[in-house]
Amino acid sequence: MVMPDPHVPYITEADKRAVVALAMRAAGGHPAPIIEFPSTGDSLLFMDSLPNNALPFIRRRTGVESQVVVYHLSRYMPPWVQN
Repeated sequence: MVMPDPHVPYITEADKRAVVALAMRAAGGHPAPIIEFPSTGDSLLFMDSLPNNALPFIRRRTGVESQVVVYHLSRYMPPWVQN
C-alpha cells in the first residue's frame, strides 16, 4: 500500500498493540470475544495481533453478535468519507 506521505504509515505495530489492548478490555473478560472490524481490510491487519481466543469478524448478513466494534479513522480516508 502506498501512502501520500511515506513517513506516516497507515498503522504501526504500536497502534495495533494499543487497539488490541483496548478491544480486549472493552470485551469485559469474555472468554472468546468477537472483535468486529467494519473496514474489511483492517481485520486482516490484526490477524497476528489478537490473542488466540479472540476472533476477528467482518459482519456480512449474519446473526452473530460482536462484543467489540473497532473503527479505524485514518488521515488517509477519502474526502467523501470524511464529510
